Amino acid sequence: AECINTEGSYYCACKSPNFAPLDAPHGCGGRSNTSACCDQGDTFEQCVTSFSCLADECETMCARNAASCKRIVKDLDEIIYGPDRKAVTYVCACPEGYIGTGRACPHNEDPPLVYVDATGASSIPCGCQLRRRDPCVGMKCGEHARCVPISESTAKCECLAGFHAQEQEAQKLECIDDTLPSLSLRGPASVYLTQCGAAYDELGVDVVDENAAAFERTLRIAYSDASLFPHRNRGGQNQVPYFKTGSYKVNYRVDTPWTTPPFIQAKR
Repeated sequence: AECINTEGSYYCACKSPNFAPLDAPHGCGGRSNTSACCDQGDTFEQCVTSFSCLADECETMCARNAASCKRIVKDLDEIIYGPDRKAVTYVCACPEGYIGTGRACPHNEDPPLVYVDATGASSIPCGCQLRRRDPCVGMKCGEHARCVPISESTAKCECLAGFHAQEQEAQKLECIDDTLPSLSLRGPASVYLTQCGAAYDELGVDVVDENAAAFERTLRIAYSDASLFPHRNRGGQNQVPYFKTGSYKVNYRVDTPWTTPPFIQAKR
């Protein structure tokens, strides 16, 4: 603002066509000078000292060298706000053939590269860019894979984290598990039973699998002799088996069809 001398006093004024922000104190909001809002009196000095003019937001609001800025001044309703009061809005516009908000990106960074979808809709948070159609539209990658644009017209399939490519046929990518599941026996590796009056209680295994959410793993348990277990007699009572002296095995297995052999196993 600049100081304008008058007979016995002065007032502050903005250079035309600027004016004070709408939320300026002492009722000076939207006015071009303090003559109508800073009355002579005890608060005069405080009023003129606090008066300031709007900064030109076009210099910082819109993306530099990419968007045009339009300053729109609107006369406020005289009944509500009083006479000679104005408000301003700024509109950023991208050049013809470009899309985006036109607004400056945070920290003046370059706008992120965004592709439009098949309908032409887009979501660009800042800046301006040429309209680009997503080359991944219509491209179907295999399970556990995703499409990645490599240019404006081409794309490729790549495996998700935790998987690697086994083979590729056309667009479909076969992604297999990087880390195989592991089996950890619960309890001792060997269990000793007496010949009479004892039965084997299944202890089980723990399956550690980083990609368990991506696969429906099936744990298979096989016994070398079913007589290890009690069975029910005709009266419905548990009949503890009588088994031969010797060694019996319990085999735990999770299928992994892409490996050789096509399974992971543990034995007790």
